[in-house]
Amino acid sequence: MDLIRMQNANGSWNGPLPFATSSKVPDELAAIPNVWFTLLVVAKFNKDFTDKKTQWQQIVIKAIKWIKSQLATASLTDQYDSLKSKSESTV
Repeated sequence: MDLIRMQNANGSWNGPLPFATSSKVPDELAAIPNVWFTLLVVAKFNKDFTDKKTQWQQIVIKAIKWIKSQLATASLTDQYDSLKSKSESTV
C-alpha cells in the first residue's frame, strides 16, 4: 500500500525507491528518470505482489500508459521492452 500511496497523479513514481538496491538510472533515461523509477515499481508489483493483483492492476495500467507516452515523447518507444526487462532483473 505504501507504493500505491507514493504514485503521482499522472501515474508515475519518483525516486529513490525504498526497495531499490540501486537508483542508477540507465543512460538512455537520464533526461526522464521517473520513467525508470516507474518501471521499477511496475516490476516490483509483478514480482512480489501477484497475490494482490486486483488491488494494483489498474494502477499499473495507468503507469504503463504514462511510461509509453514519455518514451514516445523522447523518441524511445522502441526501447520499452528492453527497459522493462532491465527493470525486472533489477528488482
